[in-house]
Amino acid sequence: MLHEVGHIIDHAYNALDSLTPEHRNTINQVPIPRGAVTHGRGEHYAIAYQTLLTGGASPAVRAALLSGNAFSGVDLVHP
Repeated sequence: MLHEVGHIIDHAYNALDSLTPEHRNTINQVPIPRGAVTHGRGEHYAIAYQTLLTGGASPAVRAALLSGNAFSGVDLVHP
């Protein structure tokens, strides 16, 4: 379910395209699981979003995701 929410976030906030080229490259390096049915270039973003929320994202992937439009204005320091 989190994976599908990642697709919605990407679409609603133009999240992948809002990233710098360096951060976009980081997200595009997130591996797609073997046997997964993919739905275009946003697949890497959806998988990265899922791993962020489940605590499995690397520091580089976390930084890349949090730098985009989807997290703009979100206080990540004071939960």
